[in-house]
Amino acid sequence: MVTDFWAWFGLLGGALMGLLGWWGGRRAIRGMRGLDERYVRAWERARAKSWICTLFVIYALFIALFLGMPLNAAVILGIMLAAHLVGWALLGMHYLLRS
Repeated sequence: MVTDFWAWFGLLGGALMGLLGWWGGRRAIRGMRGLDERYVRAWERARAKSWICTLFVIYALFIALFLGMPLNAAVILGIMLAAHLVGWALLGMHYLLRS
């Protein structure tokens, strides 16, 4: 029962901390007049390109499954989510620094 508590605590606490970080970051950047069309366009492009990264990860996971690697649904979804979010973050920073 203790592990169930900590699992729920981590899951909900992580989501709450992520939302608070997102909200705080947007609030801070709005104060510096950073929410302009360049910012919005950079993150839109990053989100679009991160789906291409996710597609490559899906292909790699299919190849791993065809080669006999034992993967379950939780592992596959975790890898795909991590690849998408990391790709989104890195590409977003790239487009922001480039613009």
